[in-house]
Amino acid sequence: MELVLVGLAFVWLVSRRYHSDTYSDHHVREKPLAQPSELRSRVGQTAIYTENGVASHVHVDHVSCDDMSAEVELTFIPSPGMVTGQATGLVGPTFSVGCCWALLYTRRLGWHCSAQGCSWSLYFDPQLIQEVLQLGASLHGKVDRSERLCALRKRLGQAFVEDCRN
Repeated sequence: MELVLVGLAFVWLVSRRYHSDTYSDHHVREKPLAQPSELRSRVGQTAIYTENGVASHVHVDHVSCDDMSAEVELTFIPSPGMVTGQATGLVGPTFSVGCCWALLYTRRLGWHCSAQGCSWSLYFDPQLIQEVLQLGASLHGKVDRSERLCALRKRLGQAFVEDCRN
């Protein structure tokens, strides 16, 4: 039993040391957690929604919060060049995403939920939204879905890193 505990402690220490130098852990986690009023204030706004295999233009229809988590109801906004889950048939035109409070962070550009098996972001910055929509439209019909997704996620990733540095 002692060997297992020592092994787990070593893994935890190595993990903390490794992650303390990465922007995703170090910079995001030093910011305050999301607040229900902040989330509810985004109802009616548009955003860029990302998760594994998706970069979509969406409308925030509803936000519900309880003591444990927050849930956001979204509607896809058809936009040339954006990559939606609708293409795979996984979701309809309206869908929900959620996250427990401990894993949901808000930044200037948007919200980010990140955990094993649950990773998504909503970007609300109007300038970034316009830039990403223009990028998607410029690539529409010129490159395949995966290349478009890669380009869109790269730009959003750059914005996320810049946001974390501020």
